[in-house]
Amino acid sequence: MNGKREWKVAHLNLHGVKCDAPGCGYCDASVKFSADWLDADCPECGAPLLTMADYKLVLRLQRAVFTINLLFGWLGFMFPGKTGQAAAAQVVMDGTGPAYLVTRLDPAS
Repeated sequence: MNGKREWKVAHLNLHGVKCDAPGCGYCDASVKFSADWLDADCPECGAPLLTMADYKLVLRLQRAVFTINLLFGWLGFMFPGKTGQAAAAQVVMDGTGPAYLVTRLDPAS
């Protein structure tokens, strides 16, 4: 935060698409999340890269982060530059809607 007053305590960085088809392995981490990827065909196998179930899950995650910041963002404003140990998580989706988190503590953040 560098002493700057910040109203966010949670952040969600959305990027990348990957094919969930068995045996495919296509992945492009450089793209930004958007509805343009919804039902887009994988260039390697033709399976959908972003299903409606996963798209809805990402929208729910966005709402959750917004709500967390709405409820607890004042902490960043009241205590600028006071950060604890950051935690990062990767959301892993498989096209069916449910997801799981791979978490790690990142003392550098």
